[in-house]
Amino acid sequence: QQREELDRMSVTRALETVEHSHVAVIMIDASRGLVQQDKAIADKVCKQAKSCILVGNKSDLLTDKEWEAFRLKVETDLRMIPWAPLVRASVLTGQGVEEAMELVVEAGRWRRERLPKAPLNDVFQDALMIRPLPRTKTGGLQKLRYALQLETETPTFVLHMNRNVQLHSSDQKYVENIIRKRWPYTATPLRIQYKGPDKGKKQQQQQDGSAARPHVDQRKKRSPKGGSRRYQ
Repeated sequence: QQREELDRMSVTRALETVEHSHVAVIMIDASRGLVQQDKAIADKVCKQAKSCILVGNKSDLLTDKEWEAFRLKVETDLRMIPWAPLVRASVLTGQGVEEAMELVVEAGRWRRERLPKAPLNDVFQDALMIRPLPRTKTGGLQKLRYALQLETETPTFVLHMNRNVQLHSSDQKYVENIIRKRWPYTATPLRIQYKGPDKGKKQQQQQDGSAARPHVDQRKKRSPKGGSRRYQ
């Protein structure tokens, strides 16, 4: 009973820390596996839209096969934060610790990143020429007029559309990945809002990262390349 009370106090402190943080690190005992406390903290990270790195500690005690099973379990049970990379680590041996800290620094930088309007629209225009957005149920075309970044902390983008959008979750993911393919926003969630022509009404949804949990080697910041086009 005393152990349970200590666990509750620990989780309470962790949740309070998440609320006041920009980048959260969730350290999971890989030798024990996920516990309810880990899921509670991940849920808080999701609701607060925090950048996050998952650290699988004591991974030196696991075989490669056991680690793969643990990784798949994390991917399934913590699917509410798919933007959070998982680092194989051991505090005892130092494995993965430097890698995790580098990700924390990079995530903090991406949370503050503001993309210029012209390169952002160049990327969308090129991508949507190759794969346009699907038609509505009534056959109407869904076209992007222009996109811009509204906020940092958490990065928020507004897509101004020719109509109120009707997008399947897979199409929403495609739109998000257009941004991430050029600017990965490491370990960081993105909010994407759709603004139709009707009375300036916004259709807002928070999208939750790449379809698969990002690999930790996708960490190098990519700068806009080439020229830019003008947008009215």
